[in-house]
Amino acid sequence: MPIEAASGERSAEDAAERIGDGAVAETQATARRPRLRLSLRTVIIVVSVSVLLVPLLGVYMLRLHETTLLRQTQHELKVATTLLAGGYAATYAKTVADAPSPPAPGSAASRAAAARPLDFSDATRGPWPEARPGPAAAPVAAQVGAALAPMLAAAAETTAADIRLLDHRGVVVASTADDVGLSLAHAEEVRQALAGFPSAGLRPVSQAGALPVQPLVRGAATRAHVAIPVHAASRLIGVVTAARTPSTIIDTLVDKRHQLLQGAILILGVALGIAVVTARTLALPIQRLRRNTREVAQGQSARFDLGRRLRVRELADLADSIETMVVNLQRRTHDMRDFVRHVNHAFKTPLA
Repeated sequence: MPIEAASGERSAEDAAERIGDGAVAETQATARRPRLRLSLRTVIIVVSVSVLLVPLLGVYMLRLHETTLLRQTQHELKVATTLLAGGYAATYAKTVADAPSPPAPGSAASRAAAARPLDFSDATRGPWPEARPGPAAAPVAAQVGAALAPMLAAAAETTAADIRLLDHRGVVVASTADDVGLSLAHAEEVRQALAGFPSAGLRPVSQAGALPVQPLVRGAATRAHVAIPVHAASRLIGVVTAARTPSTIIDTLVDKRHQLLQGAILILGVALGIAVVTARTLALPIQRLRRNTREVAQGQSARFDLGRRLRVRELADLADSIETMVVNLQRRTHDMRDFVRHVNHAFKTPLA
C-alpha cells in the first residue's frame, strides 16, 4: 500500500507538471507571436519582383536613353543645317537677285509630318543612295557653294556630320564628301526638301562604317539624315542635308562610368539587403526548425523551442504544429511510462 500511494503521488505530480508545462508553453507561444506575419507566397513574390525590377528598369532606361540620343542628334543636325541655310540664302541674295521659282509650298500639316521627331520604331529606309551624274549645277549656286565651303568644313568638324549643299535641282555644290557636281535628287530626303518640306529619316550604316557593337546597340547601326529647303525671296534656291550616326549607349557609359560605379554599388547593396531579409525570414527559421526537431527526435532536448519570433505565417504555424505534436508525444510517453510502472507494481507485489 505505501508503494501504491507513492506511485499515485508521482502520477499526480507528473500530471501537474505536464499541465504547468503546457500553460508555460502556451504563454511563451503567445508572447513570441508578432503583430505582423507575412505569408510565404508574399515573401517570395516581393523578393522576386524586387530582383526583377532592377534589370528591367535598367533595360527600359537604356532604351529610353537611346531615343533621347537620337533626337538630340536630330536637333543638332537641324541647328547646323538651319544656320547653313541662312548663310546659303544670304550669300545667294548678295550674288544674284533672280532665282528659279519654287514649287507650290506644302501645307503646314505636311511640313510638320515631314519634320517629326525621329524614333527607332520608325521604318528604316534603305542605304543612302550613291550620287549620280546629273545636270550641271546652277552657276550662282556653285559660286555660293565655293564661298561657303570653309563654313561647311567647320560645321562638319564641330558636329562630326556629313553635310552637303545642293542647288534647286538637287545637284551637290559643296560637300564634306567627294560628290560635288553629282546629283542626289533621287534621295527621299532631298526629294521632299525640293518639294518644300523639311525631311528627316533613318538609314542603316554602310558596311564600311559598321561598329563591332552594332548588333547590341541600335544607335550604332543607323544614321540620322536631315534635309531642309533653302528659300530666298520666297523662292526655293537649294537644299542643305546633314547625316550623322547618333551617340551610342557605349559612349554614354564611358562618359558616366563614375556615376555607373556608384549605381552598381547601390544595386549591390540592395541585392545584399534582399538576401539578408530573405535569409532572416525564411532560411534561418527553417534551419532552426530543422535543428530543434532533430534534437528532440534524438533525445538531446526535452522541449521544442525556437527561441525567436517567426515573421512568416506558414513557418509559425508549422512550428506551432510541431511543438503541439512534440508535447502530445511526450505526454503519451509519460502516460505509457506510468502505465508500465503500475503494471510492474501490480505484478511484483503478489509475487513478493
